[in-house]
Amino acid sequence: MPGLNTFSKTSRLLNPASYAAVFDGCSEKASNKIGTLLSVETTLPEARIGIIVAKRQIKQASQRNRVKRLVREDFRLRSFEQSADYVFLARHSCTGLSKKQFSYELDSLWRKLVASKRSLNTSQ
Repeated sequence: MPGLNTFSKTSRLLNPASYAAVFDGCSEKASNKIGTLLSVETTLPEARIGIIVAKRQIKQASQRNRVKRLVREDFRLRSFEQSADYVFLARHSCTGLSKKQFSYELDSLWRKLVASKRSLNTSQ
């Protein structure tokens, strides 16, 4: 089926209000050496992601684009139990990693986020 695993426009946070909603209503947060992942649950039919790679953190445009491409690819291949909006904030230390190392660190970040969601749900 064409388009089954695409990164469509509906999978992205498209405007400043969407980013602000995640920053203001952040219910889960996970960090490691490559960045920070914020999350807020939504009622939308699918999960969406926004990627922030600041020029202050990563100087070269090619490196910023590489980070965004790797995060989008990982998000596209991941399945989500519930819909939520996510924001990934990149750190400088993610530029020197190979694709395999970056994927490992990003997977670790997603696992931390899921663990924090579970601990939040069990404490309520």
